[in-house]
Amino acid sequence: MTINSVSHSIYKGQSASLGYGSNPYGSFMYILNNDGSSLEQKYARQDITIGKVKLFKRLGYYRIHIKGRFGWAHFDVQTTGVCPAIEKKEVLGVDGVLFFEN
Repeated sequence: MTINSVSHSIYKGQSASLGYGSNPYGSFMYILNNDGSSLEQKYARQDITIGKVKLFKRLGYYRIHIKGRFGWAHFDVQTTGVCPAIEKKEVLGVDGVLFFEN
């Protein structure tokens, strides 16, 4: 994926850094638990492991499965643009490389 004119690759086993949730009460809007509920605010600013990256070619997006102290969750990345989880800084970067300066 390309963010701010820089290409980033995401693979299974990489670490990713979570930011803060975008919902007004602090939970994550774009990172969802496997049951479809929002990841809770208490998991903000944690490092997580990417467990699986799955491409849905016909629908045009990747689903990125993540694993942390909360168990499993996921967020989606459109193949045609930056995903909201990254735009809203719920996911800050991968393997120590930040997507945005601030």
